[in-house]
Amino acid sequence: MESLQLSQVLADLSNLGAAEPEAAAAIVNANLPIIQTDLLKNDAHASSQQQPRPSSGLRRAWSSEAAMQPKFDKMGRRILISSPKSGSAANSTPGTPQPSNYDDDLERANTLMALYDIRAKLKQQDNSSLMRAREKINALAQRQQAQQFAELNMKKAEEMRRNRYSFPKV
Repeated sequence: MESLQLSQVLADLSNLGAAEPEAAAAIVNANLPIIQTDLLKNDAHASSQQQPRPSSGLRRAWSSEAAMQPKFDKMGRRILISSPKSGSAANSTPGTPQPSNYDDDLERANTLMALYDIRAKLKQQDNSSLMRAREKINALAQRQQAQQFAELNMKKAEEMRRNRYSFPKV
């Protein structure tokens, strides 16, 4: 059962073009009994003296892709390149950026981060400026209310003073 699942996984990876033939062979060979591994080691020594070639059963699905060496990005990760299949939307989504575009993308990301930081600082300054303006407006409103209250008190006091000294006419 295990070998069936393993073969299905390897077949899926091979169809996707993601499985290296040598890695797939290593996985298959790791699953064989110990007796057969001794025979495989002897065969591996004999084949290592010759030019190493993957077995015909483990070749990739696309012959054009088998001749290509895997590409790596600047971080050392392998770039997977899938070839389009008929009736699929493989070309509708962008893939891993090519090394030439990687620098542009990194520069664009750095620029966007710098702009985001500037925007955050401006928002903070806007908020603090807005709070200061509100405080000034509130202080001015309190001063105006106090002044109006003082004027009203002065009018009442003067009216009372006038009323105190006025006598009714007969």
